[in-house]
Order: sequence, then C-alpha cells, then structure tokens
Amino acid sequence: MKEEYPRDYFIKLQGEDNRVGRITVNLVDDQSFTLEVDIVFKESKKIWDHVGQLFNQTSEEEGIENAVQYLSNYFKRQNND
Repeated sequence: MKEEYPRDYFIKLQGEDNRVGRITVNLVDDQSFTLEVDIVFKESKKIWDHVGQLFNQTSEEEGIENAVQYLSNYFKRQNND
C-alpha cells in the first residue's frame, strides 16, 4: 500500500495560543522529500508566515527533524531582531 502525500504535521509553539507550526511533507520521487515550514492560525489553518522550505531530504523522518530545527532557528532570529 502506497502512502499518501502531502502530509501535515503540527507543532505546538511555546507561548502561542492561536498559532501552531505546520510542516508539510511532499514526496518528490521515491528517494526525495520536500518540506514546507509555516506558522498557521490554529483554528483556520491559514498561513500567518511562511518560514521556508527544505529540499532534497532523503528521509521523511530526518526531513521533519530538520524542519523542526529550521522553525526553532526562525524564532531565535525573531528574538534577536
């Protein structure tokens, strides 16, 4: 049975009641994944901010770990501005 894509994963954001992080995993081919990282409103799932994309990830699990780190770095940059 072939798995369905795209897949969305939601990440609770510390100190945020109305927004969550969303990682969307897309299968490019049998050996590569692309991930989109966004901050979305919790209820409507509309994009509040597009954080970025990760390309050419060789596994879904590793790509998700990289996307979570990417989201964390986004907040570190926001706090340093």
